[in-house]
Amino acid sequence: MATHMDQMIDSPAALPSQPDAVSAVELRNVIKVYGQGRQAGTRALDGVRLSIRAGEAVALLGRSGSGKSTLLNLIGAMDVPTSGEVVLGGRPISAMSGSERTVFRRRRLGFVFQSFHLVPSLSVLENAAVPWMLDGAFDAEARRDLTDLLGGLGLADKLGVYPDELSGGQRQRVAIARALARRPELVLADEPTGNLDSSTGASILDLFDRLRRDRGFTLVLATHDELAAERCSSRIVLEDGRVVEGGA
Repeated sequence: MATHMDQMIDSPAALPSQPDAVSAVELRNVIKVYGQGRQAGTRALDGVRLSIRAGEAVALLGRSGSGKSTLLNLIGAMDVPTSGEVVLGGRPISAMSGSERTVFRRRRLGFVFQSFHLVPSLSVLENAAVPWMLDGAFDAEARRDLTDLLGGLGLADKLGVYPDELSGGQRQRVAIARALARRPELVLADEPTGNLDSSTGASILDLFDRLRRDRGFTLVLATHDELAAERCSSRIVLEDGRVVEGGA
């Protein structure tokens, strides 16, 4: 998956209001081609069609090279398809400029990574507040909401602590709080339990279950862990850039 926090670039831009949509994510015959020279024309995705309902929890599975990372980049508005269309919350991402996609990601999507991607020089509260800080909008109301969220994640006594003082499970909880800071409609979790022991990983999956019910977001969980996949309501399996299970 592409880099976290959008590299703290691009000033906020106005985004149109979200239209009513049954699907949180829709891919319409998406093709993504990479490569130059001898590698030109390599199809990472080849005619992908899929639809993910709002509020659903979907496991995304596939071996290395299956196209899973490319699909996550497209669903995360990090990239645009070579052909076909990716529609998020009713809006085609190809209709957005680069700066609009940056703001769209920051305000309407949440990302959780295997390696946490916390900023070492920021406290727990500051790391979780990054999506607000990027917009210069971390006001008293946002602080209260985020403090409550961190408290619900068992981090009430860690707000001023720095990442190197936390366990792996605690770091991932901070990353989850950061992903949910702006109350996103869609959360993409890329191997979120990959760096955790089985017990801690199970507790993180429990958190996702509870938070998704409480906050109503759609979850796409990329994983190699069959037990994690079983926690989701449906699955999408990729092979050689094509959907072989699930999809539209």
